[in-house]
Amino acid sequence: MRFLSVLVLLVTATRLLAASDLQTELGQVLPGVPAEIQQVHEHMMKQRREGDVGAAVATASRIVHLVKQTATEDNSLLLAKPYSDLATLQLSSADFENAKTNFNLCIDILQSHKGIFAEQLVLPLHGLGITLTEEGEYSEATLAFRRAQHITHRILGVYALEQITMVDQLSRVDLLAGNLESANQESKFALKINEVEYGKDDPRVVPAIEKLARYFVARGNNHDAVALYRRAVDIIETNFSETDLRLSEPLLSLGKIGMQQSDYRSRGENALERRQNIISESIEADVADRVKALVDLADAYIISSNRKATTVYQHAWDLIKDKPDFAELREEIFGTPYRLYPHPRILPIGPFPSAGSQELYVDVDFTVRDDGHVTDIEIIDANVPNESQRSLRSEMYSYRYRPRMIDGRPVVSEQLSLHQAYVIVKRQTSSKITIQPDFQ
Repeated sequence: MRFLSVLVLLVTATRLLAASDLQTELGQVLPGVPAEIQQVHEHMMKQRREGDVGAAVATASRIVHLVKQTATEDNSLLLAKPYSDLATLQLSSADFENAKTNFNLCIDILQSHKGIFAEQLVLPLHGLGITLTEEGEYSEATLAFRRAQHITHRILGVYALEQITMVDQLSRVDLLAGNLESANQESKFALKINEVEYGKDDPRVVPAIEKLARYFVARGNNHDAVALYRRAVDIIETNFSETDLRLSEPLLSLGKIGMQQSDYRSRGENALERRQNIISESIEADVADRVKALVDLADAYIISSNRKATTVYQHAWDLIKDKPDFAELREEIFGTPYRLYPHPRILPIGPFPSAGSQELYVDVDFTVRDDGHVTDIEIIDANVPNESQRSLRSEMYSYRYRPRMIDGRPVVSEQLSLHQAYVIVKRQTSSKITIQPDFQ
């Protein structure tokens, strides 16, 4: 379930990135139209900037009507961008059916005037692919993205950077459709594009390496993710230095993997210790950066039951203890116990006779000790079988929390509550998966 929840973040981020390209194009002037229509277009853009999408859609529809009145069959190319603009706004307002129609009208006009491999087709094909994805028409969406990618290949080459967003979209569609191997291939190809463009050891490749590593983490493939993060560390060290602040992100990611998987725990601690030293000695890091680096390290110590956690938390507290400007940060980090391990999630449960359509849950009261361990676990209410209740209670003894702190000292927190939700999971008969909401 954790894998599915992280995938939601990945596919959502990918959709938003592609949509931003369409929004950028939306702001471009309309080519070849009279000044009065251009003024209407500028008014539409003002409405969009002010967040009145409904009014912007109505104005965009009016622009299509106005251009139709001035366009003849020979110059119908003038309608391509108005149709694309209207479709983009309809997509942003979740009017997918009309967006699909208008993206297709734009595409038909462009290919009739410019040919089936025209570069101008790439963006509306992209918009059409996003629209089809939102409607769950994954096969059709894949065809639209593939066509846009093929046009890019013909014009700019097989490894053109300009196709990255399309590759990300194809990976997103594969994930949503349950085609996990295809999603793997697309994600790896995105890194290959960067490697061909910049060189395998160029620091400009690091963001693509980290992106693929995050994907592997979401898939539960920590082995390959760790290898990629280490590669990112090596590239930064080689091109900059062993104390460069750019090491912070890959080292933090290595630490987080270690916090959630026992096989990497000691190496994760080492990564976070190194990160904390780099940040503490960097003149570019501010107080908040130093505090968070210390807290990340102490969190790892809590998970591994390392007694150094208290000292490190106290060091972080001392940096901000008497500073009014950091009152909010103190409350955010130390004001209430924070669950570190495992990540909060909906738990799977097999079908059972009394399961109905209502939410399945267990309500628990418990205490978090000053060392982050859980005790005094009491089931308050539940509608799942006793076996699942006992299993949860037993598992909760392995949970780890960042303890609440008062005056720089970790304290016991009593009468805490956990509402643990469950979802019925049947035996899978195919490779298709359903993306669940994000539970973290």
